[in-house]
Amino acid sequence: MDGGIYVFALDPATGRVLERQTVYSPDPDTGKMILETEGHTMSGLLNDIASTDGSNVFIRHMQISSTGKPAARRLYSTAGYLDSSWFNRTYWNIDNIKNTGVMIAGGDLAYGVESYGSSTRNAVFEPGGRGYRLTCYRLSQSADQRAKSGGKSGKNIVWQKHVPIRITAMIRAGDKLFVAGSPDIADPDDPYGAWEGRKGGILAVFDATGGEKLSEIKLNSPPVWDSMAAAEGRLLISTMDGGIICFADKR
Repeated sequence: MDGGIYVFALDPATGRVLERQTVYSPDPDTGKMILETEGHTMSGLLNDIASTDGSNVFIRHMQISSTGKPAARRLYSTAGYLDSSWFNRTYWNIDNIKNTGVMIAGGDLAYGVESYGSSTRNAVFEPGGRGYRLTCYRLSQSADQRAKSGGKSGKNIVWQKHVPIRITAMIRAGDKLFVAGSPDIADPDDPYGAWEGRKGGILAVFDATGGEKLSEIKLNSPPVWDSMAAAEGRLLISTMDGGIICFADKR
């Protein structure tokens, strides 16, 4: 090897290399990537968590391993799954839906968080105002349905509301949608306090299909980015103060 970084697809039975993709390949004399001036054709890609649509493997928007089957619907972020900057020109995407905040998807529904009203460079968000827009979208089920809608798949809004929470973690479990984050407040004496975890956190529960708010719990600390998990009737949250909280049904 030459010090580069590669992605391999192997046959699980024999170990035979089926496919190889270059992710990072520096010049062996300088140890640096060779200068490229054409952004649309340069080799390599930025790092991220790999994802799959069930057949193909992707890093961000790039397909790095393929079975030959067409890529199916998948959720990805143009800035990477771990980016929490809320920049209004980078997005989480699925079908034709895009949000600057975290998104989740499953079945024929997707949920996304948005702070900005538009993607223009002049878009401004004011903390402590209307809150963050939480939206439930219905995804088109098939190519036939997408054709009937004129290619505008994923544009059907099931429900939408503004919530006073800077949602940084979200998960659907059964018929409930759990969202958590810091309160959407701007303390004049500590303007960055909520963002940096000094104002505690909030966990809210919504009906996943109807959007009705079912309950709300105050947290001593907000969750770290995209840090909720649900399993065996329990909800777990990793928090900014280094803790882990586990909630369980009273039954």
